Amino acid sequence: DGANLEWKKYTEHVVKTLCETRRSFCSDDVWQELKGCGLRTDEGRALGAIMRYAAREGWCRKSGSYVKSKRKNCHAMDIPIWESILYSYP
Repeated sequence: DGANLEWKKYTEHVVKTLCETRRSFCSDDVWQELKGCGLRTDEGRALGAIMRYAAREGWCRKSGSYVKSKRKNCHAMDIPIWESILYSYP
Protein backbone atom coordinates (compact mmCIF):
# COMPACT_ATOMS: atom_id res chain seq x y z
CA ASP A 1 0.00 0.00 0.00
CA GLY A 2 1.00 3.59 -0.53
CA ALA A 3 0.78 5.07 2.96
CA ASN A 4 3.87 5.95 4.99
CA LEU A 5 4.31 3.54 7.95
CA GLU A 6 5.11 6.33 10.43
CA TRP A 7 2.02 8.22 9.25
CA LYS A 8 -0.12 5.10 9.72
CA LYS A 9 1.09 4.49 13.27
CA TYR A 10 0.66 8.12 14.28
CA THR A 11 -2.79 8.28 12.67
CA GLU A 12 -3.87 5.13 14.54
CA HIS A 13 -2.77 6.88 17.75
CA VAL A 14 -4.76 10.02 16.81
CA VAL A 15 -7.89 7.97 16.04
CA LYS A 16 -7.63 6.03 19.31
CA THR A 17 -7.15 9.29 21.23
CA LEU A 18 -10.25 10.77 19.56
CA CYS A 19 -12.17 7.63 20.51
CA GLU A 20 -11.07 7.99 24.12
CA THR A 21 -11.89 11.70 24.36
CA ARG A 22 -14.99 12.26 22.20
CA ARG A 23 -18.41 10.67 21.90
CA SER A 24 -18.31 11.07 18.13
CA PHE A 25 -16.13 12.48 15.38
CA CYS A 26 -15.61 12.42 11.62
CA SER A 27 -12.59 12.07 9.36
CA ASP A 28 -12.32 15.86 9.12
CA ASP A 29 -11.53 15.83 12.85
CA VAL A 30 -8.76 13.28 12.29
CA TRP A 31 -7.26 15.32 9.44
CA GLN A 32 -7.41 18.43 11.66
CA GLU A 33 -5.48 16.63 14.40
CA LEU A 34 -2.88 15.50 11.85
CA LYS A 35 -2.18 19.05 10.66
CA GLY A 36 1.28 20.18 11.63
CA CYS A 37 2.47 16.77 12.84
CA GLY A 38 5.22 16.71 10.21
CA LEU A 39 4.07 13.40 8.76
CA ARG A 40 2.18 12.90 5.53
CA THR A 41 0.90 10.27 3.17
CA ASP A 42 0.57 10.45 -0.57
CA GLU A 43 -2.47 8.19 -0.33
CA GLY A 44 -5.34 10.21 1.16
CA ARG A 45 -7.63 7.18 1.11
CA ALA A 46 -5.38 5.50 3.69
CA LEU A 47 -7.45 7.07 6.46
CA GLY A 48 -10.39 4.89 5.42
CA ALA A 49 -8.34 1.77 6.08
CA ILE A 50 -7.34 3.11 9.49
CA MET A 51 -10.96 3.85 10.37
CA ARG A 52 -11.94 0.29 9.38
CA TYR A 53 -9.07 -0.99 11.54
CA ALA A 54 -10.33 1.12 14.48
CA ALA A 55 -13.81 -0.35 14.03
CA ARG A 56 -12.45 -3.92 13.94
CA GLU A 57 -10.43 -3.19 17.09
CA GLY A 58 -13.62 -2.07 18.84
CA TRP A 59 -12.63 1.58 19.22
CA CYS A 60 -15.53 3.05 17.24
CA ARG A 61 -18.37 2.29 14.84
CA LYS A 62 -20.23 4.17 12.14
CA SER A 63 -23.18 5.95 13.70
CA GLY A 64 -25.32 5.81 10.57
CA SER A 65 -25.30 9.61 10.36
CA TYR A 66 -23.33 11.75 7.97
CA VAL A 67 -22.00 15.30 7.82
CA LYS A 68 -20.73 17.38 4.92
CA SER A 69 -16.94 17.47 4.81
CA LYS A 70 -15.41 20.89 5.39
CA ARG A 71 -12.17 19.94 3.63
CA LYS A 72 -11.87 21.86 0.37
CA ASN A 73 -10.64 18.87 -1.64
CA CYS A 74 -13.68 16.82 -0.56
CA HIS A 75 -16.18 19.23 -2.17
CA ALA A 76 -18.70 18.99 0.69
CA MET A 77 -19.25 15.26 0.20
CA ASP A 78 -21.06 13.32 2.89
CA ILE A 79 -18.70 11.62 5.35
CA PRO A 80 -19.71 9.26 8.15
CA ILE A 81 -19.87 10.26 11.77
CA TRP A 82 -18.04 7.70 13.89
CA GLU A 83 -19.37 6.88 17.36
CA SER A 84 -16.78 6.07 19.99
CA ILE A 85 -16.94 2.80 21.91
CA LEU A 86 -14.02 3.76 24.17
CA TYR A 87 -15.32 7.11 25.36
CA SER A 88 -16.36 7.11 29.00
CA TYR A 89 -18.42 9.91 30.37
CA PRO A 90 -16.53 12.18 32.78
